[in-house]
Amino acid sequence: MATFFFISFFPEYSPFAEGEIGFSIIFLPITVSFVVGLLANEFEVPVTVLISILLVIISVTIAFLAVFHPVISGIVVDPTDLPSTDEQRMSMVFSALFIMPLTLIGTILGKAVGAVILPSEEELIERRWLVERTRKWHEALAKRDEEPEEPKSRPET
Repeated sequence: MATFFFISFFPEYSPFAEGEIGFSIIFLPITVSFVVGLLANEFEVPVTVLISILLVIISVTIAFLAVFHPVISGIVVDPTDLPSTDEQRMSMVFSALFIMPLTLIGTILGKAVGAVILPSEEELIERRWLVERTRKWHEALAKRDEEPEEPKSRPET
């Protein structure tokens, strides 16, 4: 995600068409975090949120490292060769603020879809148990609702 985030701000290296910065800022965080949400299906929701936050921190750190320290990250040898401007760098800082909610939305959606499509073994066991309990409950209700046989009249004495 950080690689595409970096590439979108340097159109010379971008696989997308010119001017498609919005695509990578909106689509890529949601897509990548959706996949992470699918993979984090077996964890509880708070853990999934923490995974999302960690994903944002790592990707923004890599993107900032690539933009603000390209020599350290090995992208260019001479910083004067970097085709970025201060405006591009500032737009990257501000767009990093939008990554967090998009990543969180994508992760939670991925977890929700994963819970339906790829339930964990514990969830499957719990569902079977609930089905069996519900079946017993319905049987008990059916027995209770059955009309009792009318008592035979007593012989009069």
